[in-house]
Amino acid sequence: MIDQRIYLDTSILSAINDSREPEKARDTRAFLKQLKEENIYISTLVRSELNKITDPKRLIEINDMARSMQLLEITEEAEKCAGFYIKHGLIPRTELADATHLACATINEIQLLASWNYKHIVKWFKTKHLITGLNILQGYNNIDIVSPWEF
Repeated sequence: MIDQRIYLDTSILSAINDSREPEKARDTRAFLKQLKEENIYISTLVRSELNKITDPKRLIEINDMARSMQLLEITEEAEKCAGFYIKHGLIPRTELADATHLACATINEIQLLASWNYKHIVKWFKTKHLITGLNILQGYNNIDIVSPWEF
């Protein structure tokens, strides 16, 4: 069991029953089974993004699973931190939600952020390394960014 606090972005929960990528769905479910329920965090942003899923059956299953997870609010501090990430080129301006996921986990002192988003979040150098420096500049702790395949 993973004993660290972990933030799941929207890509993780939306993958649990995505029939377009059955391997990823299987691996996501296996990953989630490794986590202690009390250590799993999502944000109000995740909930909002999940509610855009148009398949009611998928949405019900995902929301049932998400109900047991700790819910974090997107605060003014998180919005400011996300803006800092964008200003310094960590995340593109067009991807405010991605920056906000990182910021929410950071300001709430979550140790791990899990994502399937290899385009902007789970990137070896640009995100995984630069976030450390940007968090130091802001006075925050480091956060490790992982995909379920890294477990």
